[in-house]
Amino acid sequence: MQATPIDTERALALHAGMCGSMHTRFPLLGMARAMHHNRRGQPISFADKPYLIPLYAWMDTMQEASFCKAPQTGISELLIQKILHDAGWKDRICAYVLPQYKTSERFVDERLNPLLVEVPAYAARVPGGEYGTESTISKGNLKRKRFGPMGSLLFLGSNTPSDFLEFSADTVVVDEYDECDLQNVGKVWDRVRESPFPQVFTVSNPQTPGLGIHRLFREGTRARWFHRCTHCGERQPIDWESNVVRRLDDGRWMPRDDERATTPTLGDLRPVCRRCRRPWDRVADGACWVAEEPYRTPSFHISRLDILADRREPQPMRRYYAEFIKAQGDGARLSVFYVGVLGQPREDAGSKITQDMLDAAMAERPAMDHHGGDQYKGRTLIMGVDVGTLLHVSISELVKADTPSGYRREGVWLGTVPQFEDVRRLIDAFHVDACVVDAMPETRKAKELRDHYVNEGTCEVYLCRYHPSPRVGTDAFGLTLDYEEHVVTVDRTQLLDATLDEIRAGHRTFPSDAGTVLGFTDQMRAPVRVLDEKSQRFVWKEGGEADHFRHADAYDRVAQEIFDRSGGYYDLA
Repeated sequence: MQATPIDTERALALHAGMCGSMHTRFPLLGMARAMHHNRRGQPISFADKPYLIPLYAWMDTMQEASFCKAPQTGISELLIQKILHDAGWKDRICAYVLPQYKTSERFVDERLNPLLVEVPAYAARVPGGEYGTESTISKGNLKRKRFGPMGSLLFLGSNTPSDFLEFSADTVVVDEYDECDLQNVGKVWDRVRESPFPQVFTVSNPQTPGLGIHRLFREGTRARWFHRCTHCGERQPIDWESNVVRRLDDGRWMPRDDERATTPTLGDLRPVCRRCRRPWDRVADGACWVAEEPYRTPSFHISRLDILADRREPQPMRRYYAEFIKAQGDGARLSVFYVGVLGQPREDAGSKITQDMLDAAMAERPAMDHHGGDQYKGRTLIMGVDVGTLLHVSISELVKADTPSGYRREGVWLGTVPQFEDVRRLIDAFHVDACVVDAMPETRKAKELRDHYVNEGTCEVYLCRYHPSPRVGTDAFGLTLDYEEHVVTVDRTQLLDATLDEIRAGHRTFPSDAGTVLGFTDQMRAPVRVLDEKSQRFVWKEGGEADHFRHADAYDRVAQEIFDRSGGYYDLA
């Protein structure tokens, strides 16, 4: 888990006026506090939106960023201030792109011009103010404005191809990205290529899973705002199904906050912590941005669940819950809820692992063992490793059970490690009997791990490859073994089918605190089983979402098969 480099508590102190000297370090944040006001004429307040403070501080350091968001979360206001600051105080050319030119005209007339007239610091930088020669502030030009001594503001519609051939800029904001003509918007980087300070920011409410802004978010750092549980201190993003609601056996949805669900007079509904399972109050203290893939292009997700209650809306979670319940049975209305409140597109469930399944698999289980030790000698431990930027690892204990496979897999440890040497350390610490590693893309490193244990003889390590296989014979999920090379080949679809069935049936468990592992619940839920129209075959698609832990669990299941074929359950016989 990687916390942000900006200390949020220190930034909150800045907002409260306790660190005024820092305005020179974060000028956009200083401008928001001292000069700007919103369209209602109110000063900017971060009291209910503390997640904005680091973003204001970071804007000058990011060359490119995308924001996948729910409406009214403060991001558009931030980007408006960004272009005004860059043009008016840094003498840069800034372009603001909206889907259509008519939309752009309305935006300038209704949202920007009032700021240029009513905010003294802005008015002074419009021709006619301190730096200009005109006697009055001009509001007539809705496409281009001089701003500051040498800066300019351009307002473009994505549906006008000529606009994207004629301008050059330093800073570009593409708003309502999912509604834009992406063929024209794709030329934006050409327009900033000659700038010594190129910056491109993309923002939108997501509309379609895996496309538009949702795709940009998935391909980027996938940063989310992590709140801090006021009981155990665990930091976590607020996920609607993981933290706020649960589905009962009869299909009804209920708040996870049992106490306030039955006694509304006690106050707003609270999220329930993934670690300690207690309801906690959403507060700014200790919250921070956490990036799942920190070395990629910055991308941020902002939902209305991240907005804290305030005097204007003291019980927002109850209102969201009421909207969610009213939307049940109405697909269109439910999609509006997902976009409007959660800031994410609604995906049809299809056949997939759900949060309810994960909750059941983690219920009443021990917490993760982070150390291993000799207590695992004489027990049967297996491991699955999915290889990517990080190595995603699943370690389980095999327990005899009345299941189709004869075993139940009980999770012992889940997590990520940076190097194959760390995998070796885990194998030795937990006395792992069988380990299956993704053969790609780090084939050389995986082979080195395999060869080490071929020589040691303490663990069966196999490299795994996916290959389609017809459902012929009795071999599980089309499995074939090359004993000499220690390579196993399996059918991806059949394997993911099998692991879904095991989790659904309760034959696979996870540590009680598995939900605290960064990315675990999202990645387990990412793949969906759908019918491929071209091949007329069911396949699992992740839609561009990360799914490393889902495959680590699948390799863990293959390790069970490797162990069984290498001598069976002799440890506890």
